[in-house]
Amino acid sequence: MDYLVAIAVGLFVAILFLAIFAAKKQSDADRRIATLIKYSPRAEKAMQAKFSNQSVPARLIKLNILISRARWAKGFITRADNAGLLITPLQWIAYIAATIIVLTLFFQLLFQFLPLSIIAGIAIALASSRTLIVSRETNRRLLFEQQLPEFLLLIASSLRSGLSLTQSLESVSQQGEGEVERQIRRATSEIALGMSPNDALTEVAVRMKSEDMRWVVVAIAIQREVGGNLSVILDSVAETVRNRASIKREVSTLSAESRLSAWILLALPVAVFAFFYVTRRDYISIFWTTIPGLGLLVVFVALITIGGFWMRSVVRIKV
Repeated sequence: MDYLVAIAVGLFVAILFLAIFAAKKQSDADRRIATLIKYSPRAEKAMQAKFSNQSVPARLIKLNILISRARWAKGFITRADNAGLLITPLQWIAYIAATIIVLTLFFQLLFQFLPLSIIAGIAIALASSRTLIVSRETNRRLLFEQQLPEFLLLIASSLRSGLSLTQSLESVSQQGEGEVERQIRRATSEIALGMSPNDALTEVAVRMKSEDMRWVVVAIAIQREVGGNLSVILDSVAETVRNRASIKREVSTLSAESRLSAWILLALPVAVFAFFYVTRRDYISIFWTTIPGLGLLVVFVALITIGGFWMRSVVRIKV
């Protein structure tokens, strides 16, 4: 009966979180208002007066604006934007909290040991949320790297047709829906607001953590200083980027066996533990029923984590 009550409470809290945030999702206009408030004290006072007599969803938007000022929230907003996640910091906190509750209930039913269940729920919820953002960021950066050479060739063609660099960036970025076009459209918007082209393109390189894009910015800066045919320079840079991408694919192919071996070595202890848990649970129950067992379990997790990072550093080859 206690477990049924715990499950009912957990589901109620999770559904409550989801219902609150499904009732009032931030639209694009809301996001622009939040950005305006971040830079305008007068706008902030006006919005506070507006929200003072509003309903609960409106107050949640105000709370989200306040949370967005925190340093960690600014970093989260940047990473969420890079990952293409349309989610606010407050929503992200609610989803993590709901996930922790559900996972804690699941592990409590599984292990019947509350401290271990809470630790496992928090650890998995935080790790999975970080993994989601990192994986989406990585996928978008890979798309950016793959699409960059073709984009540079299109820019070079536009320059040869008589357009300026800014006009070429704006024209080519409007013709596609890829990750490069998305980032360049943002850069052209920043240029229209007064930022220099070099600074705007540097911001793109920083957001995408792209060494190739840094080379493009350096090439454009050098051409502005010493002169020369920018279209020819971009053709050369595009060829260099394409050759580097080819080398990266070759290295990835050659190191695939090592990466597979690393995953097998990491998964093997976990698989053995799961096998004994299913077939001989009493044989390993000492790990969550005694204090020394819990200590050994913590050591086990720590060693697996350290080994994972070490093998990752060994099989990762930078080009």
